[in-house]
Amino acid sequence: MTVSAGIALLLAATTGRAAEVRLGAQGGLSRATLSIANLDTGLETERRSGYDAGLRLEIGFGRRVAFVLAPSLVERGGSVQEPAQDERIRLETRYFEVPVLLKLSGGRSVRPYLLAGASFAWRNEARLSLEVQGEEVASEDPSSYTRGSDILLQAGGGLDLFAGERVRVFAEGLYSWGLRGLDNGAESAPDFVDAKNRGFALRAGFTVRLGR
Repeated sequence: MTVSAGIALLLAATTGRAAEVRLGAQGGLSRATLSIANLDTGLETERRSGYDAGLRLEIGFGRRVAFVLAPSLVERGGSVQEPAQDERIRLETRYFEVPVLLKLSGGRSVRPYLLAGASFAWRNEARLSLEVQGEEVASEDPSSYTRGSDILLQAGGGLDLFAGERVRVFAEGLYSWGLRGLDNGAESAPDFVDAKNRGFALRAGFTVRLGR
């Protein structure tokens, strides 16, 4: 039995009621960057805009507590630039992610909520490019020297609105802290990929209550 399943059973026992299951979809904007320790003087990091889209499963226990699982495709990455030379190294990645989040809600017809947990990510695409004065001069697939997976801590909040007896719509913001360096330890790895994923997502969606 997993930890989350054990907690779910405990909550069901203490609340004395069956879990409410909701299924839906979500999508929005991802603003990703790279956190690089000891970045050389004269270099700067830039964010990358992308998408964050997927499904959403909520298992609720009472009005205030729920677990959220949201398998999604998320674009991450970022750039390192040297403004003095007008050069930029750009890393573009796409991950399949499975966040497992605890959701704490308040209110009734309008419900603000907090989210916190972890997301387990597997990279399915990567591209590294060099730009000089706005022109791309080289590119490659960096998969051989970057990690294929990551674990991210996530926290944020949002607002649920009821749109009928069974349907809720929501909007939320979520920040992510990657725990694993992107460099897989290969001697040929460029220094800048000794970095970690960071970023936030703004997204909206809906859920529909299943069953009665």
